[in-house]
Amino acid sequence: MEIPFSESLRVLNEGDFTLVAWFWALALPGENREVFQQMDRNGTGRTWLFVHGDTNEIRSYLGGATTSSGVLLEPGVWYHAAVVVTEGGGSDTVQLYVNGEPAGAPTPQAMESSEGNYLIGCHKNFTNFWNGLIDEVALFNRALSPEEIQALMNEGLEGALSVDPAGKLSLFWGGLKRSAW
Repeated sequence: MEIPFSESLRVLNEGDFTLVAWFWALALPGENREVFQQMDRNGTGRTWLFVHGDTNEIRSYLGGATTSSGVLLEPGVWYHAAVVVTEGGGSDTVQLYVNGEPAGAPTPQAMESSEGNYLIGCHKNFTNFWNGLIDEVALFNRALSPEEIQALMNEGLEGALSVDPAGKLSLFWGGLKRSAW
């Protein structure tokens, strides 16, 4: 899925932000598989959330360096991940959360600006398509607290939305993730 870039979605190098998503893989990737990617336009596109093909580790690539979670993807298991970026001038920090818990060490980075479109489930070259399901992707223009990340994982985006999502497809998938499926 491609989401056109707009000023309201500009977060890289603009302050703190958080990306959250649920994902489930049918099989181990074999190659890097992107959950959330930004394309190149007036800057360098980045892989905000992905599974590394050689190690099956959940990672992020922002600010020109990799942030590792230490969590290895298992096929057929739902994962909730959050990428929290705290900007501090030239000393930005990226912290991954997997299933509501901090995963790996915070990584110092230097964020760059980018104005490319956003992609869910594929690389910026429209390759390496995700083989599974991705759900409840959200981008917040602030760093969420560990408690807020835990609440989103447990309760879904419904409580964070300003509109009533009743009857929407995302609630159906959210129910599946929380069931014994």
